[in-house]
Amino acid sequence: MPSGGPGAIVSGEVLEFLARLAVEIREHLGRGPDVADYLLAFASLPDSLHAQVLAELGVDISSLREAIERSRHVTCSPLGGLAPDVAVERARASLGLAAPE
Repeated sequence: MPSGGPGAIVSGEVLEFLARLAVEIREHLGRGPDVADYLLAFASLPDSLHAQVLAELGVDISSLREAIERSRHVTCSPLGGLAPDVAVERARASLGLAAPE
């Protein structure tokens, strides 16, 4: 888990946001947070990268929330049923990253 210090993948500020959000979700929704909760939370921050990308795609927060709620009624694997190594390869390709040597 990243420490949030200098050079960290995730800043301390973001880690604090995620931790506080996790507590709120557990207290108010009676379940642990999932990736969709975090996507929706970041997308709701007006100047975040998530919000800007979704706005450019024409996706508003209400539509995103509705799609997430519909999707929660379908059993989905966090990695889409892929083995972790295959999921990493797909993500690497999507990000335009070279394969490790």
